[in-house]
Amino acid sequence: SDAIDMTWPASCNSAAGLFNSGNTCFLNSALQCLLHTPPLLRIIISHKTCRMDKGFCMSCNLREVIVKAYGSKGPVVPSSITNRLQTIAKHMRKGRQEDTHEFLRYAIDALQKSCLAGHSPKIDPKIAETTWVHKVFGGRLRSRVTCRDCGHNSDTFDSILDLSLDIHKSESLRDALRTFVAIDYLRGADKYKCEKCKKHVVAEKRFTIHEAPLVLTVHFKRFSPMGRKIGHHINFEEHLSLKPFMSEGQHGPSYSLYGIICHAGGGPNSGHYYAFVKAKDGQWWEMNDEMRSRVGSAPTNKKTAYMLFYIR
Repeated sequence: SDAIDMTWPASCNSAAGLFNSGNTCFLNSALQCLLHTPPLLRIIISHKTCRMDKGFCMSCNLREVIVKAYGSKGPVVPSSITNRLQTIAKHMRKGRQEDTHEFLRYAIDALQKSCLAGHSPKIDPKIAETTWVHKVFGGRLRSRVTCRDCGHNSDTFDSILDLSLDIHKSESLRDALRTFVAIDYLRGADKYKCEKCKKHVVAEKRFTIHEAPLVLTVHFKRFSPMGRKIGHHINFEEHLSLKPFMSEGQHGPSYSLYGIICHAGGGPNSGHYYAFVKAKDGQWWEMNDEMRSRVGSAPTNKKTAYMLFYIR
């Protein structure tokens, strides 16, 4: 497979702020983090011949925003994205505050669709997972169930494009990752039918990261299904190793932080989203819609961090 170039493109020195065109801070914050993901910039800038015969190409439209944002002295409107919000996510409405994590999921899915242009819609999922979207953002989880009687392991693997972490009882990103890989016991009504013993047994179930992504996108589950917000501070560091959370024998890379999306307010569809990003020269900026302000060092003290972006 082609190695992904992780370096900054020469043309991308400093990105402009993005004007808010009516509750679009959720979209601006997500875009700023994408605009500061060097491998993504490289791939999108080189996307010059579009394979979409008709319809919407997320890569072409994102390219327009990148060229605008990196070519302008003052703030710009990411109109090629805001005007097509409903194409990207059918149920999202222009002028309404939406959840930035949800928007990002749809934006990445739309990039995946533009990768698969020209392929049959019934493409083999294994082939669909070989696109650059999966090479940049994709990882794999292993779910292992172990029979407590005979020790037999049953493994299933799932590809992921980001990691959503429960923070209910966690005070730090590491705590949340530890909870994520903690052993769960299947007993009582949840007993597991062991394929080796052929009977219902008490079993251990455990998730581990099996293949770590190049770009690790972490989402803190701050909003309950009822829209209540879990507002407590989660500690996170500028440098993160996934080693303790990997399947045994799998490489656990080290990452550094380059983007943070914060949410101020009560719920996912109210309040305000803004981002912190690390530019090409290593300088951190607060990107709050059209306002850009320099930040001394990695802002790891943000109480309202909602999403974190790490790169190998």
